[in-house]
Amino acid sequence: MVKCLVIILLSTMLLVGINTFSASLPPPYYAGYFYYGPPGGYPPPNGVKGNIYTIDKDGTYCQWVTVMLSYTPMYWVQVGYDKSSKSNFKLLSFYEKKDENGYDFEYFNSRTPGVTYQYWISKDPSLHVWTCGSNDWSKFLNVLKPNSAVDYQAFSEMPLPTLVNIDGTHFMYLSYRIYDWWLWDRCVEHADEPYWIIKVSNYEFYAGGGW
Repeated sequence: MVKCLVIILLSTMLLVGINTFSASLPPPYYAGYFYYGPPGGYPPPNGVKGNIYTIDKDGTYCQWVTVMLSYTPMYWVQVGYDKSSKSNFKLLSFYEKKDENGYDFEYFNSRTPGVTYQYWISKDPSLHVWTCGSNDWSKFLNVLKPNSAVDYQAFSEMPLPTLVNIDGTHFMYLSYRIYDWWLWDRCVEHADEPYWIIKVSNYEFYAGGGW
């Protein structure tokens, strides 16, 4: 019962920086996984990573993994790839961070459709400083405020009123870090209609839908 209450409570909270997720509310829409720590506890402390297959669709969308630093207020670090007016509708990898130190966003290298890239956000277990990156870049983040994760996420995000077909979406090898990296041992699925996900395991899923 406690676990159910925790999941229900967290499921009413915000995803990164946006409105509460409900199919009855305006976009953005989401499809993917929350990690969620055990009831009353926290996730493994030192980061998240995952492999994301790159899709090339008409419209605006992004796909990412996230370290949630706080749900209230909403603080996070996010790494993935984006296609939007901000990227001139090119497929670009990105990093985004919001914490007590402020907001930061940066694009990095382009992404090739049909190729799978790894994205990661990691805290050094001894120095407690964070870094993030992908196959072909990395960024030093230093100490964040707050400096501990309350959840991990892996999602497709579709932010505009025009629906985007995200068929072909595939997230794989979602992992958390203690000292070494371990595959996710739990997940909570979420998809806003008309989007859907197919769970392969706690650390892998497909997503699609949109029009």
